[in-house]
Amino acid sequence: NLYSVPIKIARVWSEVYTDGDYASLFDTGSIPIDAIISPEREVAKSFTRLVAVPGAKDLISFDNDLLRLIQITLSEDCPVLHTPLNQLTELFPDLGARVIYIVRNEEGIVPKKLDQMQSGDNIYIIAESLKTERVLSVFGKETARARKIIIIGGGTTALNVAKSIELNEPQSK
Repeated sequence: NLYSVPIKIARVWSEVYTDGDYASLFDTGSIPIDAIISPEREVAKSFTRLVAVPGAKDLISFDNDLLRLIQITLSEDCPVLHTPLNQLTELFPDLGARVIYIVRNEEGIVPKKLDQMQSGDNIYIIAESLKTERVLSVFGKETARARKIIIIGGGTTALNVAKSIELNEPQSK
C-alpha cells in the first residue's frame, strides 16, 4: 500500500493463516492482499486431481470443474493414432472434447483439422468433466479408479492430500 503496488500476492506456508481465525488477516481491512498462494495446498490439489483421473499426466479444472484441460501421453496402442483430428468428431460425435495442443519431440504444435497424432505425443485435450472417462478411453487410457492409496510422509501436504481424497471419495454402503 505504501508504494501503490496495484496487485499484491502473498505466498503463505502456514495453514493457520489461510483458514479459521486468521483468514481475515489478508482482507482489505488489515493487510490488503489480492491473492493468497499456499504451495502445500497447491501440491495437494495437484496430487488429488491426478488420483481422481487415472491415465492423465496433468489436469486443470475450470468453472467449478465443469471443464477440464487434460494432458496425456499417447502410446503405440492408442486406438486413434494417425486419425485426422477432424475425424474424431465424426467418429465420436458426443465426446465433448477437442485436442488443442500437441507436444511432439519437445516441439509444440497447435493442431489443425487434418493433423494426426503419433505415438509418444503429449496431447492436451479440453473436455467436459462429466465425459472425462470416455475421453480417456477413446485415447486408450485406463480409467479404473484407484481403490487403495498409500501416502508416504506425514507433513502438511500429505495431510491435505489425504483429507481431499477422503472428501472426494464416494461413500461406500
